[in-house]
Amino acid sequence: MKELFFTTSQQKILAFICENVGEEFQEKEISKKTGVKKSAVNLALHLLVRNKLISHRKIGRSSLYRADVKNNLIREMKILLNILALEPLVEKLRLESIKIILFGSFASGTNKKDSDIDLFILTNNLKNVRKIINNSFFVEKIQLIAKTPIEMIKINKNKPLLFQEIEKGRVLWEKNED
Repeated sequence: MKELFFTTSQQKILAFICENVGEEFQEKEISKKTGVKKSAVNLALHLLVRNKLISHRKIGRSSLYRADVKNNLIREMKILLNILALEPLVEKLRLESIKIILFGSFASGTNKKDSDIDLFILTNNLKNVRKIINNSFFVEKIQLIAKTPIEMIKINKNKPLLFQEIEKGRVLWEKNED
């Protein structure tokens, strides 16, 4: 689904840089990893720098580019990329879930490559949800909190800090009550 949103050279380059927040890249490396011609990379990078979406610094004759993580648009782009990456897993989990919430750094767009993926799933079938997670591409990264509706009633009485944080997350899917 990513290809629906990121088709132009600028979009492909911006997506690549957002997916690799915290890392710096030379033009040649960006061209090689995105499949975009060097001339198009050069034009796109200048445009992205001019619009303050990425930053640039020189070391000798080399220029290095990186995402400007302080920019709200970069964080929102990162969130979109995170949600798109999780979409195939969410599709599988829908059948077993009442509600799926992404929270933590993946939901705020501040995640790095080694960040955990914090997922809360409200379900009537904990066993099947865990099985789907364990068979997923993200099995090593997902920090799962799965609860039944009955467990949530007990938890909601106390409103622990963690569940307040979960409530601030992004709902990836919710079963329609109709």
